[in-house]
Amino acid sequence: MVRGPVAIVAVSALGAASMGACGGEEDERTPVEVYASQYGDATCAVWESCCRANGLSFDRGKCGLFAAIYIQGDVDRHVAAGATFDASAADACIKAAVEATRSCTKNEDNRETRGACAKVWSGPKKTGEKCKSDMECASSTAGAGVCVGASSTVEGTCAVRTPNGELGDVCGKTPNAAEVPETVADCGPELQCNLLSQTCSARVALGGTNCGDFNPCEKGLFCDASGVCVAGLDAGAACDQNVPEQCKSRTCINGTCAENAVGTLTPCTGEMQ
Repeated sequence: MVRGPVAIVAVSALGAASMGACGGEEDERTPVEVYASQYGDATCAVWESCCRANGLSFDRGKCGLFAAIYIQGDVDRHVAAGATFDASAADACIKAAVEATRSCTKNEDNRETRGACAKVWSGPKKTGEKCKSDMECASSTAGAGVCVGASSTVEGTCAVRTPNGELGDVCGKTPNAAEVPETVADCGPELQCNLLSQTCSARVALGGTNCGDFNPCEKGLFCDASGVCVAGLDAGAACDQNVPEQCKSRTCINGTCAENAVGTLTPCTGEMQ
């Protein structure tokens, strides 16, 4: 169980676990303590089709365990940072994550899920205060807290990341800015936050050069060894386990490009990748 300085600002469907259990006995766990298992149970209920599409079997128990462990790690990190848990936002996150999983889409590639899950936690530091990680920064109705400009050796500044950033929107501290803006845009999976301009910019198109981790290619493309964006490999094509991004699905399972990035070995069968 998770214990610590966590404030529960809302009790919703997640709070049902504390209202009763089998045989009418009261379950004294708080919403934050059941969040990881609730998330795992809900998403694993619709995970199987993604595994089958990738030619894998499905073990519901191992899926739930994997998902719960993954989410619990995130819970523990936020608790350690002194963040506040919002049970209503957690319900919305789980609902959005279920829909993303149902379509075999990773949470980070789904705007709705990114936006919903970003508001589950709110850090103790206000906009404009110094920070070391996103977990320290307070969220608002406009979006999730984010620590802009932080690195392993440099403190950043808390701001709020607003969803659905568009081309040209500021996504960080621009080179000529004296201060970090109060809000920065989440460019989402369709765009990139340009490292130099710190604005939402287009990704590199087919045949474009100088691509890489900080200058990604458009969806369906990958950056080859020479720094050129080339067409990704279709599902079923042979691939390098160490270069999964060469597949259009960005997932290589047992040397073959998968249909989707959700039905992978760990959640489906419990095997490590």
